[in-house]
Amino acid sequence: MSETVEYRVDEMACEGCVATVTACLQALPAIEAVQVSLALGRATVQWRDAPDDALVAEALQQKGFPARRAEAR
Repeated sequence: MSETVEYRVDEMACEGCVATVTACLQALPAIEAVQVSLALGRATVQWRDAPDDALVAEALQQKGFPARRAEAR
């Protein structure tokens, strides 16, 4: 059972940032797929199992990108 969750990612300013955020999240075994939007400042994550918001926040914070679960649109 996978679930898709959207995260707000702050401090992204260029495509290099998008590549860093994408690679960081793709490296996490619990994540199945990632799509990052610079224009929206968001990362859409498809989880293999239950979502772990703290895992995303910690991994991206280590790369200099504060992140949190996005509010529903």
